[in-house]
Amino acid sequence: MKKVFLSVLLFGTLLLSGCSGNSEIVADGNRVTIPDAGISFDFPENLSVTTGDSIYEALHSGMSFSGYASADELKKSMEEDGTRYLAQGTREDIMVIITAQDMTPEEDTEQVTLSDYARRVHDTSIFEYYASGYRTTDKTSLSEATYGGKSGWLSFFELTTAEDEPQYLSGNAEFMFQQGADIYSVQICFFESDDADEALKLFDNISAAD
Repeated sequence: MKKVFLSVLLFGTLLLSGCSGNSEIVADGNRVTIPDAGISFDFPENLSVTTGDSIYEALHSGMSFSGYASADELKKSMEEDGTRYLAQGTREDIMVIITAQDMTPEEDTEQVTLSDYARRVHDTSIFEYYASGYRTTDKTSLSEATYGGKSGWLSFFELTTAEDEPQYLSGNAEFMFQQGADIYSVQICFFESDDADEALKLFDNISAAD
């Protein structure tokens, strides 16, 4: 399977944890600070870092959002649904995407806890890949984790084809934590099995905002 197609599927997964809010993003070289989240993230020097409206330009140029007339239309549609992308870093074999989700409950609905939210994102992502004909390895997990002084949940799974001799497709690691009414996500997508350890080490690049 081509990596481009897998990227489309992964962007679809990101929409499960749609993001909202108006966090001011401060970019200094490859360090991105999100004051509302209380964190900074140091993207590796060999990643191309994007914030603000440029993210929507990148999303619109992808196959999965070709139905929108422009990046502005895509952004407007997402904001109307309460979603927002905050920052992303990419290279050929890895993507890092930071998002936020407003968890303020609607009227007559219960507050969703961070643990319930993380479980829903983890399980729903895997279910949708299975429904699309893919499978996961035995390394799938959802566990509590702490990075940059933030306690949260770490979702991890790797995708393969469903043949008798499965082909490795991609891996996904996502750290979710809560700050006020928002749940933030730092998601890392990689495309080679040997990159799993490197991807997980990137969560150590999360630090408390200055």
